[in-house]
Amino acid sequence: MSLSFSDMWDLIQENHSPVVFSCELLVGIFWEETMFTNRKQLQGPAVGFGQVEPATMKAVNAYYSTNYSVSLILIDDPTSVAITSDVLSMFNDKGLSPFGALNAYAGATVRAANKQKVQQWLACERILKNGGTDDTDNVRAALMAAEPNHGAAVDSVL
Repeated sequence: MSLSFSDMWDLIQENHSPVVFSCELLVGIFWEETMFTNRKQLQGPAVGFGQVEPATMKAVNAYYSTNYSVSLILIDDPTSVAITSDVLSMFNDKGLSPFGALNAYAGATVRAANKQKVQQWLACERILKNGGTDDTDNVRAALMAAEPNHGAAVDSVL
């Protein structure tokens, strides 16, 4: 079941430290990937709000000495937020620029079409940062920027 925008926003703020990557950016990723639903990928092994691959989870565990698992992410929403935060941080800590880290997260080197996802996430981030998260019309515009194909579901989370 999808979380409401306000519940997702609160969850992100409580479980993400926006040193390099903003809370607003995570909203875009989570909306585009799963419409705020902590779930397994429909046609693949990725899990969580941000659809993290098991191999990436393993890399994060090795890099940060964490204990992420598929089952933990799926049963615990805060963990689902934290793994995305840690993946982005790991890419950045390993020397990728913020934009490079986002492209790595999106798998843009494997699938060039995924570069568009990064642009959508960044557009969502800009809209939320410029107009805030308290204005329903602004949030609607941000979610539509993150993933135009999810338009029919936007009002259900506002």
